[in-house]
Amino acid sequence: MTDFDKGTTLMEIGEHCQICNQIDFLPFKCPYNCGLVYCEQHRSHLNEHNCPKKPQKSNQSRLQEHRQVQSSKSLFPERPKGYILEPPSQKLTPSSQSSSKSTSSLSDPAKQALARLKKFISSSRATTKKSSVFSLKPKKKSSTSSSPSASQKIIQLAKLKAEAKGDPKISLSERVHYYVQYVSEDNLPSENNQKCYYVSRSWPVGRLLDYTAKEMKIKNENNKTTDELKRLTIFRDPRSGEQSSDDFIFVPANGRVSQEIKDADHLYLVRGTAL
Repeated sequence: MTDFDKGTTLMEIGEHCQICNQIDFLPFKCPYNCGLVYCEQHRSHLNEHNCPKKPQKSNQSRLQEHRQVQSSKSLFPERPKGYILEPPSQKLTPSSQSSSKSTSSLSDPAKQALARLKKFISSSRATTKKSSVFSLKPKKKSSTSSSPSASQKIIQLAKLKAEAKGDPKISLSERVHYYVQYVSEDNLPSENNQKCYYVSRSWPVGRLLDYTAKEMKIKNENNKTTDELKRLTIFRDPRSGEQSSDDFIFVPANGRVSQEIKDADHLYLVRGTAL
């Protein structure tokens, strides 16, 4: 007959948690045998408590750890420079904080979508006047051209926020406002294809795309097909002061709105069909 059979009660099997004093039948004990015990709810304290019996690391072991950390750079020889921690005096460029890609690295269907967008903008400049919602992509300004003043940007953003549509349940502090232009299959500009919306900054870009397509009544097969030629793609204009050699910036659907989209960005929805 076991000890339990001889009279050990169920309550005697468990132990009391150091934090809440509740009994736990599968307690978490300190591996250094300092006597502290934690329940399932407070198990995180097991690694946080400063155990007096924990062996202290020698200077030699610390030096060895430091060498191992430094040698880990050899595991990532092709890591982009933007992911390297720079001194506090240097600011990271926007491209290092988001996953937006250079158009030179796009897949063939995405490049076809980009070509359609460029053709659409080029023909639109010659045939349409400035839209009541937002102007089509302007020609690049020279380095000597003056950018909009701070007061002009504030006025433009205030107007955008007043006109933009979106889910009213999204709190004001969480909203990101943007202009969007849909490049239709016939490549003809239309003010009906130019809108402005707001979404939550916590959304994935893919959800922004789905929401925008639904509001603009655009056929969206992104969740139904893997054929890239039928899927909608998002591009945006380079922002003022942003270093980019491209006319447009590709915005990946698997990115986050908080990283990829800023207030007053100009977005373009393009289907990746062949020209």
